[in-house]
Amino acid sequence: MLALLTLLSTMPASASDFEVSFTPTTGVCPGPHDLDVTGALPDTRIALITAEEVAGGFPVPGCGTNTTIGPSGINYRTTMRTDELGEIHTTVDIPSAACGLYVQGINTDTCAVGSVSVLGAVREDLPCACSGDYTKGDRVVAIVDEPSGATGVTAGSMGTVVAGIDGPLSVLVEWDDWLSGHDGNCSAAECGSCVDSPTTNRWWVACDDISRPGLTCIEDRYEPNDDLDSAPPLTDWFDDFCGPVSTRYIEGQLCEGDDDYFEVSIAEGEELTIRAWFDDGEGDIDLEMWRDGVVIDRSIGVGDSEVITLYSEYSLYGCSWDGEPCPPDPIVRVYLSGDDGAAPGNSYTLELTNEDFYYPDYCY
Repeated sequence: MLALLTLLSTMPASASDFEVSFTPTTGVCPGPHDLDVTGALPDTRIALITAEEVAGGFPVPGCGTNTTIGPSGINYRTTMRTDELGEIHTTVDIPSAACGLYVQGINTDTCAVGSVSVLGAVREDLPCACSGDYTKGDRVVAIVDEPSGATGVTAGSMGTVVAGIDGPLSVLVEWDDWLSGHDGNCSAAECGSCVDSPTTNRWWVACDDISRPGLTCIEDRYEPNDDLDSAPPLTDWFDDFCGPVSTRYIEGQLCEGDDDYFEVSIAEGEELTIRAWFDDGEGDIDLEMWRDGVVIDRSIGVGDSEVITLYSEYSLYGCSWDGEPCPPDPIVRVYLSGDDGAAPGNSYTLELTNEDFYYPDYCY
């Protein structure tokens, strides 16, 4: 295992997802299993790792990625090389001690992390649910908060498909690190073998509330803010401003074709610096500053950050007292100019720093 981690620590980060499945050749475990790897890069090495649980995984050193399985019982098993199509098709003998373990592949050439399979699990299609899109054991991600009423499950949470039903709540999902559901209500299942869970970690959900990991970009909590008219105001962020400098941060997510807009305002003598931090390898992000429907500044560089600085000569109070029309509040646009990573969209941190040159000791 140490040798594997040393090898991975020298590899560049990537997120080219691929599928790994083990199917008992004779329908039982222990015994021979058909190993199928698809969707990987051609002529690359795939390390197979097993674990006893799916509970947060562990970071792959030097890769910027995490496994899904683990951390309990992590064990390196073997490494194989993909063919010219990026696939592996072979038969592997699974011992009794490994039956029931979770298995996952890591591409040691790219650091990509593959899907999760269960050793000894017989593949069960679920034709009665979601047009047959899912199979028992598939890993899924919630794409909305509290999918179908699952309180405490947030967008981005991971789970495993258990069974299906032909109805509005079509898929039974066993959610990771969540115990606010039920045992599965398996009597309702119409496809997929289902045994009640000993814990309350399951919930029936609608097809539109879940997706396969890496296939869906999950929007942030500031939506909808996709245009100038829907930009949420951030003025109140500086209401507790006291002293010459105040900084605030927000965490955002950009999806392809889905820009983020935020309204900001500054008073006389203040300077507002807006900086976006992000991983350029997952998609280039740029900034624009708008006022009264016109772009007044932009930042379209390369690298992992963009910055715009705005200085105000106006007072939000003085302009109205003097009879001078107050200028409209500026709006910052954060947008994805290129989605280069394998995962859709890109996340960012927006840093807003307000500096007061006129009244550095005034608190309001």
